[in-house]
Amino acid sequence: MLVVDTNLLIQLATCDVAADRDAVARLIGKTEIRVSKTVLLEAEWALRSRYEYSSTQVLAFFAYLAGLSSVYLEN
Repeated sequence: MLVVDTNLLIQLATCDVAADRDAVARLIGKTEIRVSKTVLLEAEWALRSRYEYSSTQVLAFFAYLAGLSSVYLEN
């Protein structure tokens, strides 16, 4: 199991660079990953402040993560 950082989640959420997003998606597809509370909080802040995501968009992204069988979110 890999523990991921905020940058990885931001790449997946924002699709800034398609190749990066695709690489992250492939990683998640074949490796179990763990996301800490701190990483979730940092990702939420970055998505709202830098990428101007609404609360609904952030929630939708987190729901997507939570629905992936290979992703473990810290309680």
